[in-house]
Amino acid sequence: MSYWKKDFLAVNGYNELYNGWGREDTDLVFRFYHNGLQRTYFKLRGVVYHLWHKEADRSGLTQNDTILEQTIHTHAIRCEVGSDQYVMGR
Repeated sequence: MSYWKKDFLAVNGYNELYNGWGREDTDLVFRFYHNGLQRTYFKLRGVVYHLWHKEADRSGLTQNDTILEQTIHTHAIRCEVGSDQYVMGR
């Protein structure tokens, strides 16, 4: 997945209430959609790299599902705890 910086900042980036593995990417995508963005398909048009990393703890998946459901049902555009805390001037 890739996105423009301005679009990422408009939705306050990744929701840092997620714990361990699961649903944070989907939450970001739903907030992009709720903010009026549409997906662009680039299948077979670019090179993709995935960085190897250890598997994250999945014990928080039930809580993560609850956070995602709230984002979907409230049509949230921004998360409360995200990139704003790291970006000066926001």
